Amino acid sequence: VLGGMLMNMSSDKIKVVGHRVVHGGEHFTGAAKVDSEALAAIEAAVALAPMHNPGNLLGIRAAQELFTCPQVAVFDTSFHHTLEPKNFLYAIPHSLYKEHGIRRYGFH
Repeated sequence: VLGGMLMNMSSDKIKVVGHRVVHGGEHFTGAAKVDSEALAAIEAAVALAPMHNPGNLLGIRAAQELFTCPQVAVFDTSFHHTLEPKNFLYAIPHSLYKEHGIRRYGFH
């Protein structure tokens, strides 16, 4: 669909592409330039958002094929990175947080 929409638009008019990504795990505390490291970190967070991150990655990869401009990802989870541990840790074994990143990220 996007390709069809862009047929009548010159891609050189697009200067930057932004992506909303649901889950950045603990890796992202703000917006990030999309590069191989960012893509790997988003993939690593798929287990934390299996209904969202795969689609986010699909959109990013499609845009990378269509555009040569810089791309940036913004993360829903980055908003709540200022929470204190007493507010983001669940009453579960601490190893689940350390080994699997299970914590409160501030949504749902």
